[in-house]
Amino acid sequence: KRALPIEDYVRDERGLALKAEGNGYKALCPFHNDNRPSLQIDAKPGVMWYCHACGKGGDIISYVREADGLSFIEAVELLSSVAGLQPLNLSDDERKKYDSRTKHHAVKHKVNSAFVEYAMAEAGKHLAEFKHYIEDVRGLSLDLAKKYRVGYVDSDIPTVRKALIDAGCTVQEIDESMILNDSQMFRKRIIVGVVNHKQVRFIYGRTIDDSEPRHLYQSGSEKVLFNLDRTNVADKIIVVESILDALALIQLGFEHETVGAMGARMTDGQLPDLRRTGKKIWFLYDNDKPGLEGAIEMGLKVNAHHAIARLRGKIKDPNEFLLAGGTRSE
Repeated sequence: KRALPIEDYVRDERGLALKAEGNGYKALCPFHNDNRPSLQIDAKPGVMWYCHACGKGGDIISYVREADGLSFIEAVELLSSVAGLQPLNLSDDERKKYDSRTKHHAVKHKVNSAFVEYAMAEAGKHLAEFKHYIEDVRGLSLDLAKKYRVGYVDSDIPTVRKALIDAGCTVQEIDESMILNDSQMFRKRIIVGVVNHKQVRFIYGRTIDDSEPRHLYQSGSEKVLFNLDRTNVADKIIVVESILDALALIQLGFEHETVGAMGARMTDGQLPDLRRTGKKIWFLYDNDKPGLEGAIEMGLKVNAHHAIARLRGKIKDPNEFLLAGGTRSE
């Protein structure tokens, strides 16, 4: 608790928008549909949080337990990882579980980061194809692609394996990451590494020629929200269906508001991440029946202050809006 002040944690790691008030802060409560800042955080030793509307409160550990549905030990593990500490007083079994989980995340981050570097280098080697898809098909800039470390692959498993080994990954680490489980991931695909809590948690690949399967996700990885780590300074979040739709809105200037859900139905892992931000949530899904149904369903499930936005006319999604010459002011 001393190593990780709650006001820093909820702002930097959870994306909660804090407003200074007196000796503490106020924010929208992430634990109910809060329309006014009801959550109070007192910036003082032994800092506590309390919601004047729903009555929930406690310390930083209880905050994480409430937000993520974790046990006490699991909450301590998570916070210790964020603070760069090892949790104390764990049983041998608990210590083994903690060490194993931490090691697995580190291995996945190492291999995925190496793969993203490889894909970025390959984008340079296939610049004509990559540039055409990014700029002409998607309306994005190469500068944005570089900033978000978007790459490209048109290769095979042996070539990718050799590149990862050359980058310092062991065969055991590569196998554990499961990055090579699907050879289709390496055939004419745009590659994006999705970051969560400063680690590359999984890899997304999208074909540039619309061949099926168009969308692929790294095996053995739980989907997390794309770009969530960058939304901590905004007072709202715009949820779109895909990473490329998210990049389209980011291109239009919504970098700190936009997240990509990777499908109209978010996973049980994505919903808590969205809910605990405590911000108003706008669902801007595809302008079709599945998109509207998905937005309504997710709005009910997220249990937070939300709204559903629709694109005007026959424009299907944010990427089409960008290509049609749309601007942030619209």
